[in-house]
Amino acid sequence: MTKRDASLFLLVALLILGTGVFQSWNAALAIVNMGLISAIMALGVNMQWGYAGLFNVGVIARQPQLLPWLWQALSPEAVAVHFAERLGKPIGADDVTRYPVPGIHALNLLVEHTMDGGMLASPALDPAAKAMGQMLLDFPVPVPEGLIK
Repeated sequence: MTKRDASLFLLVALLILGTGVFQSWNAALAIVNMGLISAIMALGVNMQWGYAGLFNVGVIARQPQLLPWLWQALSPEAVAVHFAERLGKPIGADDVTRYPVPGIHALNLLVEHTMDGGMLASPALDPAAKAMGQMLLDFPVPVPEGLIK
């Protein structure tokens, strides 16, 4: 970090502190919040749904003992068939990647090649893929009757 970088960071910190003192701390915290969100997006950590033709959806089990049933039911093959039927286009099992999310009894699904050319180029009704999570709610998950409370 150069002296210029350090001085710019110091200037921004002073401006935020000044905003808190002379206007309100709510405004200062809102500025910090927006700055953090912008920094995360600039680093590419936040994946925008629908860009590049992919989307990401998480599924959380209501009870820890239901997670194995979700994992079995939401296989890449089954998820590919589910979304191919709803989107009216072929999606292969190799387009779906399933990841465990440890600690919160969840799994994450990354589905690629769903939007032709990405969000800006897709003629789809929902080019930002915001409804994909809702579409997954139609997915049947067979669970033994005694397991659900």
